[in-house]
Amino acid sequence: MAEIVFRGINKSYRLQKSEFKKKVKAEIRKLKEDLKDTFDEVEREKIQARIDLKREELREVPAHELTVDIIRDFNLHIQDREFVVFVGPSGCGKSTVLRMLAGLEDITSGEIEIGGRVVNQVAPKDRDIAFVFQSYALYPHLSIFDNIAFGLKLRRMPSTEIQQRVYHAAEILQLTEHLHKKPRQLSGGQRQRVAMGRAIVRNPAAFLFDEPLSNLDAKLRQEMRVQIKKITRRLNTTTVYVTHDQIEAMTLADKIVVLNRLEGPHSVNIQQIGAPLDVYYNPANTFVAGFIGTPTINLLEGEIEERGGVPYFVSGGIELRVGESRVPFLSKYRKKKIRAGIRPHDFEDAFFSPNASSDNTVEGVVDVAENLGAEIHVQLQCGDLPLTAVVSSRSRISMGEKIRLVVNLENIHYFDYDTGQNINRL
Repeated sequence: MAEIVFRGINKSYRLQKSEFKKKVKAEIRKLKEDLKDTFDEVEREKIQARIDLKREELREVPAHELTVDIIRDFNLHIQDREFVVFVGPSGCGKSTVLRMLAGLEDITSGEIEIGGRVVNQVAPKDRDIAFVFQSYALYPHLSIFDNIAFGLKLRRMPSTEIQQRVYHAAEILQLTEHLHKKPRQLSGGQRQRVAMGRAIVRNPAAFLFDEPLSNLDAKLRQEMRVQIKKITRRLNTTTVYVTHDQIEAMTLADKIVVLNRLEGPHSVNIQQIGAPLDVYYNPANTFVAGFIGTPTINLLEGEIEERGGVPYFVSGGIELRVGESRVPFLSKYRKKKIRAGIRPHDFEDAFFSPNASSDNTVEGVVDVAENLGAEIHVQLQCGDLPLTAVVSSRSRISMGEKIRLVVNLENIHYFDYDTGQNINRL
């Protein structure tokens, strides 16, 4: 059990000249496609200027190897016995950070501390951590007992202690009756538990999980999420878990770290750190708001306008009064372009709401209605704006019909149009 601290971690990879040219040419092709789809003259000039810059960059590419930043200014403090989940899209650096923590990747700059000890120059085997990989990586010719005990045997532990540790881990993982079997005789979930058993017997200071459930089907993933939660709570050990699945992040974590790819010279990977519900109800920016939450949040472009001294958010055919708790944050955004984020679960069928009024409702035509039993996911068109809403299954909704929905005004998030930052948090 140990605290883990990342201080100013940076990670860069060497990029060959040929790879760099390929990357820049791909960016130029993408910009040319954007140029074809844009009819605004000012926007066309901006895109053309970016194309010219990329071409200049391509001409001036140096002959020596170039570096590409993968992780930039990564700072994080993980408390002892805390369960922390790294979540984000592919390529955002989740697994790279985990591998640097384990000592499997070198650090370009910065410090990693485990249990008060800086481990930059410490070999992986001496860091007192246990790594559970995406692949089970079990030895097919060995029994489950021998697979779990393999690492202990390499350390030349006494056989009595090995036996004691293996049986203890097997009891926790409900594998006792399978110890004599071979991996091929087990299900996917059982094999994943064997991989966890190999980590548990080491009694490490911290567990590292790298997308351990991605190879399982949906039902088995749900079962294993419950098992992992129970096991880590019982062992009471610091855990760092990597996933791209936000449901895993929300259900497992004490603290979520939302990561994104580096998108500019001054961008950083960490977008927000917080408890699951804080990240959901108070996202730091449009990226976090769009990544966390199923179905995805509705992001609408519009302006704040006054109607009789009362501020409204206006976007296309939608006019919604600004919630009272949001008014103080939007005073300097009058007549400015902003984005509003409305989560699908913050809609309600107006037919069943006693609070429906012209100030808090939207009206649209149903494109698709997906009845999931307890709730219905509705795709609708409000003028030119597509919206996603979640309503109770008691609503009688048919495709092509009009529907009127009440919006929870106090739960609407407002984002700065230029920076994407949540205005409610500024």
